[in-house]
Amino acid sequence: MRNTFKKGSIIVWVIVVILAVVVVVGITTKKSNNAPEEQQQSQQNEEQSQSQSQQQTLDFISPASNTVWPLGTTQTITLKNAPVNDSHCSNNFSLLDQNDNIVGYIGMSTKGNPSISWNTSSLADISCGTGASPVSVTAGIYKIRFSELDTTNGTGPAIQVDSDYFTIQ
Repeated sequence: MRNTFKKGSIIVWVIVVILAVVVVVGITTKKSNNAPEEQQQSQQNEEQSQSQSQQQTLDFISPASNTVWPLGTTQTITLKNAPVNDSHCSNNFSLLDQNDNIVGYIGMSTKGNPSISWNTSSLADISCGTGASPVSVTAGIYKIRFSELDTTNGTGPAIQVDSDYFTIQ
């Protein structure tokens, strides 16, 4: 009887080991079948994380606080980091008055380009498209807003940051 108990115990353990192997192989196979979906999700999560990180570190280098730019001169507007998304009609720089009203649109930047040149005497009345009319700039205290609201695919985070106030005279 003692030998039968040992043989029975061994058979039970063999069955447990075989079941464990089957379960592990099944889980591994299921994971490998889902790998493309998981890779795509992982890539989307990484891009979203990069955009959120970018939004947190996006800031203006120029114009700096209390800078004075002469009216009618060409100045360079520079962000600390470049836009991270390709965009259509986005990555806009606009001029705002002290009441946060948009005076006009300066222009657009492209992915990877942190700077744009601007003649301080003129703006456009629309940010994108044809048929923009010029808007004259007068002396005053302003700030510049960078905003990215519509990426190429129509998705993505809204990124917006304002410069400090500066003077055009």
